[in-house]
Amino acid sequence: MKFSDFDLYNTVHDIYLEFERNQNKPRSADWLIYHRKRQFLCHLVIERTGQQYDEEKILKAWDDFGKNKDKYRLIVAVADRFGRKCFYSNRNKGECSHTVCVENIFNHGDPLLVEDCVISCRKHVSKGKG
Repeated sequence: MKFSDFDLYNTVHDIYLEFERNQNKPRSADWLIYHRKRQFLCHLVIERTGQQYDEEKILKAWDDFGKNKDKYRLIVAVADRFGRKCFYSNRNKGECSHTVCVENIFNHGDPLLVEDCVISCRKHVSKGKG
């Protein structure tokens, strides 16, 4: 996931939860296979974001979210709480990469809790905080 994809993944998150509540089986392959369902899903995302994503990008986000619900729910929750930019930006740690990571900086145990995490970029996480 890239930082520029936050709106898309946040919207996919909201629609996915809405579908779960309404028992629409969001993990069903039907949403990726059947033309009418794909069109409906893409229409919802475009309508809610106000951005013209191509179908392939929306379906990839939908599939990513379905395969890694916990990961993307955590990313969305941490970003909502602490912001949608790398924690290390503007901290003299060098330029950020485009790929989003969630980093547990306060409590290094399991499970990952929203209040213990920040949004980081892959570059800073792999460098050990810049």
